[in-house]
Amino acid sequence: MLKLRLISFLIFVMTMGITPIANAQILPGDSVTLTETISVETANAFLDNCLSDFPHGFTPKSHKNFCNCSAANVRLNLTNSDLVALNLPNAQRAGNPVFEKYVHNVVGPCMAVAVDDIGYYSCIESRAQSPYIKNILPYCKCVGAQMSRFAEEIGAETILTNMKRNPTFYDDPIQTLLGASIYTNTLNRSHDICRPIGQQQIAR
Repeated sequence: MLKLRLISFLIFVMTMGITPIANAQILPGDSVTLTETISVETANAFLDNCLSDFPHGFTPKSHKNFCNCSAANVRLNLTNSDLVALNLPNAQRAGNPVFEKYVHNVVGPCMAVAVDDIGYYSCIESRAQSPYIKNILPYCKCVGAQMSRFAEEIGAETILTNMKRNPTFYDDPIQTLLGASIYTNTLNRSHDICRPIGQQQIAR
């Protein structure tokens, strides 16, 4: 769960001797102090923590890609104060600016990386025996690319919209996206979009 990952990550931040300020506000034009900048060591700890928790619906490749992307984006786009704020009670919800920052800058972009492989293997599994698909690997690669584009364009908003509408059911951003009806509909539509590629005869 996201909550457990962030708690463990926060513990690491504290043990590194960093003193985050929970109520610190970073305004446009402000310089970020060294105590607010997430270190390489802390980002690596985030990576290790992420890799230790395998989300439902992921493939091994999508898991690795997502975690590498997340660790990099956490360091680039969040601060130590953000990590502290994300672990306050009831913080991980739509409507909380820090959580929405995390979803927009980390989860959304990195799910675009992950769903490329998830969409590809989902396609392979569901269409491998289809008599209508002659060119399955390029076809499924197209499906993965379509899903990646979807997540890149509206993944973060899809997560936050669903978490806001039904916070009891949707409490994890990764599973919120993978379980959203728009995700399933986009996957089905991607099969239709890519079908001409799949129906091409393989050159011999």
